[in-house]
Amino acid sequence: SLDQRLTKEIAGVDAKADRAQQSAEAANQNALVAQGAAQAASNRAEEVNRNVEDLRTNLDKYTLLLTASVKFKTNQSELDDEDRYELDRLAVEAKNHQGYILEIQGFTDSRGSNTKNDVLSDKRAESVKRYLAKQHEIPTFKMSIVGLGKLAEEVRSKEALAENRRVDVRLLVNNAVTPATLKGAPN
Repeated sequence: SLDQRLTKEIAGVDAKADRAQQSAEAANQNALVAQGAAQAASNRAEEVNRNVEDLRTNLDKYTLLLTASVKFKTNQSELDDEDRYELDRLAVEAKNHQGYILEIQGFTDSRGSNTKNDVLSDKRAESVKRYLAKQHEIPTFKMSIVGLGKLAEEVRSKEALAENRRVDVRLLVNNAVTPATLKGAPN
């Protein structure tokens, strides 16, 4: 009968419409998943761009974390136990940071010639660098040394002279090296 045939055709059209609806819903779901993945990728790209910009901005900027001073006897450049302890403490702290450098500055008291004091201040700074390299395996490229000779001020008290016979070691950490910029970086 015509009614049965129409009912059957309507049922077939309904089934096709249902399948088309299901396909459309599946396509919509896939589009939503793809949109979410695209947004996540876009967010990650923005984060990477921010990190690169931070690195570029802070690449040559350092923060002073710690200063250690080691004292020397008159005309001497050898380290004593107290000096080694101070340098050991600084080396441990340095190794706790990535992107560190050590700035090593040698000084002398005001007695003697400029030439002699320049050589002695260099020897003192080199003595500190050698100790840190040998005992703590601090890479030499992470240490810069300079002997600055005698300080400009003229002092004569025994205490002030002793205070000037020293090496100052400054632990500096690169501002570009932060937990955010190290994310995903190899250790």
